[in-house]
Amino acid sequence: MPSRSDAEVVHLVAARRTGAISHVSYARPILELAATWRASRLAWTIDGEHEELGEGIVVVGNMRAYGVGLNPAAEAEHDDGLLDAVFIPARTAVDLLAWAPLLRLGLAHRLPDWIVPHGGGHRMRRGARIELTSDPASRLQLDGDPSALPASAGSPDPAVRRRFWVEPGALRVLLPG
Repeated sequence: MPSRSDAEVVHLVAARRTGAISHVSYARPILELAATWRASRLAWTIDGEHEELGEGIVVVGNMRAYGVGLNPAAEAEHDDGLLDAVFIPARTAVDLLAWAPLLRLGLAHRLPDWIVPHGGGHRMRRGARIELTSDPASRLQLDGDPSALPASAGSPDPAVRRRFWVEPGALRVLLPG
């Protein structure tokens, strides 16, 4: 079965891990999955407002930091009590790769659709409650670690819904001054 999510890379790295990992640890799984990766059709409902997104990936976070300096949620505020959801349209790994320089430079949110890969379609939303629907189901990664939830979450339905929300005050984080 083809890979359905970039989280597949995280799951492969974790399954093969024998010690410490580095950025190089991700190279082989990325190359293995690049030819077969196919995006799921996605939709989100953010604070009650539903939107069909199309094929691609969604990153949900509340900080600007993401792997190797790719910061899809470049405008996220860690202390605003909201999550940032970013949709990146891509059907294949090559499509996704085209977004990398824009994400690295923080330009994905600032450029008009006619400049960005594949005519745009990139979306960024902020909210307290986010529900994602993925069809077919895809795996999750949570801050670089594989999610223990199966891709299908035990459902015979090919689509799966995942919910994310903010619990104010649930985690105390110390930041350098």
